[in-house]
Amino acid sequence: MQVSMRKAFEPMSLIEISNFIKNYSHHQVTINNITVNKRITILVGENGCGKSTVLKAIAKLITYQGTITTKLDCVYLPEINRLPKDSDTKTFVKDFLDTCEYNPDIYQELLEGFQLKEHMSKLTAQLSKGMHTKINLLLCLSMEKDLFLLDEPLRGLDKEAVIFLTQFIQRSQKIYLISSHQKDEFLIGNAEVIQL
Repeated sequence: MQVSMRKAFEPMSLIEISNFIKNYSHHQVTINNITVNKRITILVGENGCGKSTVLKAIAKLITYQGTITTKLDCVYLPEINRLPKDSDTKTFVKDFLDTCEYNPDIYQELLEGFQLKEHMSKLTAQLSKGMHTKINLLLCLSMEKDLFLLDEPLRGLDKEAVIFLTQFIQRSQKIYLISSHQKDEFLIGNAEVIQL
């Protein structure tokens, strides 16, 4: 998980992207213009179309050509973000939270909603891929940030966790930019969908 430090949110277009180009060894990601104005926005497209690239660029994790404008303080959660091997889960979570500003009420809501309490005493190596995803979402979404950049956050989640996450995002007052392979993967009626 990577955190970008920026100034607090001020009224404007939430995110503006123009003339974006990112060159890789075997292909190029090109995006002419994207404007994000809604609190929940879903980037939809096939693998390689640039969803993850855009999220990483907004978080200032990669270099690129073009312009990205936002004044939101953001955190990026990658699609695959495995926990350290053979670490005590409760200790790992505590150590992580000690390094950042987080909301304890949100933390408790996520801990209960993802049904993680009984798993906190386990070693991370004993957790399933879905549990790894839940722990990462717990840490990310508990943080005091304006903008959450979530890269395929449903990976490995069971149906109950998907429903909880969807409802949590709808109730939240924060801003979410989410990548997904299919627009109907996130059943959020008021979300803006941007096809890449």
